[in-house]
Amino acid sequence: MTAPDESGSTEVKAEVAMFDVPEESLRQICATYRPSTPLKSFRRMFGGYASSNFEVAWEDAKFVLKIATLDLDLEDIQHQVKVMGRVQPHGFRTNYVHKFESPEFIVEHGEFRAILIDFLPGKPADKAILEDAGCAVGLLEKLGGLVC
Repeated sequence: MTAPDESGSTEVKAEVAMFDVPEESLRQICATYRPSTPLKSFRRMFGGYASSNFEVAWEDAKFVLKIATLDLDLEDIQHQVKVMGRVQPHGFRTNYVHKFESPEFIVEHGEFRAILIDFLPGKPADKAILEDAGCAVGLLEKLGGLVC
């Protein structure tokens, strides 16, 4: 946390998660989503605020696998899945969640929970979100407020 500035505002930033995920766990989580399609490659991306993120690729597509420990409340992940599902029919540009052959969007394996989201190449997410802020406000108005 940083100190307050002259206006009294304080900026708080969550700790970036970069915990170890064994390769075998990552492969088994990916196999839960797409058991009939061999994983082609994976690489660690910058950590998220509550997850470690991996670019995972199959022959036909590339995604981001967000892996959190069981310390992250399941309700937080479920809320993220719910919000994405709510805005998807309206064409809001974001990383949507996929489940493919898995019965659930959220996969639990050992000490980890994971979701598989779209890989959007190009700008970092924070810059894309700022550029799409006007679209976000319009979408919220269209949906009648918060999408909780």
